Order: sequence, then C-alpha cells, then structure tokens
Amino acid sequence: VSNDNIFLRGSQLRNTQTAYGLVLFTGKDTKLMRNSSEKRHKMSNIDHITNSQILYIFIMQLVLCVICAIGLGVFTTELAEHWYLADADANAGTTALVGFLTFLILFNNLIPISLYV
Repeated sequence: VSNDNIFLRGSQLRNTQTAYGLVLFTGKDTKLMRNSSEKRHKMSNIDHITNSQILYIFIMQLVLCVICAIGLGVFTTELAEHWYLADADANAGTTALVGFLTFLILFNNLIPISLYV
C-alpha cells in the first residue's frame, strides 16, 4: 500500500467493476475529520452592543405595554360607572389582554426595522 493507492473519504470510484480495500484508520480522530470543524461565527463589538441595546429596548417595550394594559383595565372598570360610555359585557382582564397585544403592535416602532436585520 502506497500513496498512489489511497482512496480518501468522499471520493467516488468510477469505471471499475470491483475494488478490494483495506481500512487503515477511520473515525473522528482522522486527519481529515479533525480539520473539518465548523468555523466560529465572528461578531464585532458593534454587533454585540447593538444586540444588547435591542434586547433592552424590547424589554422596555414589554414593560410599557404591561403598564398601558393595566391602565386600560383600570379605565375599563371606571367606565362601568358611566352608563353612556360603558360596554355592558366589558371584562377588565380580557380588555387588558387584548389591549396588551394592541399596545405591543402600536409600540412596535420603538425598534426600527433596520435593526432586525
């Protein structure tokens, strides 16, 4: 066996009806497998800072939505006192939940679309 007779991993043998071989060294410790590791994903410091700032803005957006949803729930219960403004079937919890989703959509402009990419 010499270097002319080596058949490396991933190679294809063509125009041959039979082939006899001897497996010398296989597994994860072969030279080919050790050198085929995936590359690290490199990120600059600006990317790290931007990601942390987007996370901070998103958390603040959620806090703002919760505060506004609670305010909407309180406002809905206060409306029950005024017969000409109140909705007869208004539930403060349901209104606050729907209001939270509404405020989340309304405050979505806090994070510009260009920062998502």
